[in-house]
Amino acid sequence: MQKSLSNSHTRDRKKDKKRILILSDDSQLASSLSLFFGDEFEVQTVEQFDQARDIIKQGNVDLLLIDFGLPDNRISHSLSNLKSRKKIPVILMYVFHEKKIPIESEIRKYADAVFYKPVNITDVLGRIRLFLS
Repeated sequence: MQKSLSNSHTRDRKKDKKRILILSDDSQLASSLSLFFGDEFEVQTVEQFDQARDIIKQGNVDLLLIDFGLPDNRISHSLSNLKSRKKIPVILMYVFHEKKIPIESEIRKYADAVFYKPVNITDVLGRIRLFLS
């Protein structure tokens, strides 16, 4: 009997945690971020934007963290569609490149925060906490 009470308590605590979805094609980075944020938040990782969109449509996400190398027009279009449907904070992490400034300007219309790689993970955590408080 005591064991089931303990499991129930653990499930309730997990339900109370805010949920972060990490979209990254870098499985090692996604795993590291998941471990870092996992004590405080419920974290799920996906590699494709379509997967992220489907999870977000289900309403199971409080914040989206997107990691990618160099931004392109597809991410801007995808974020535009996402933000028009769901009002969740979006944090982007990517490598700055001067040739991508026009695309970055477009992406910033839909992102709530942008961090250039390499990022200071405690700064990202601080921003996540701010958005989810």
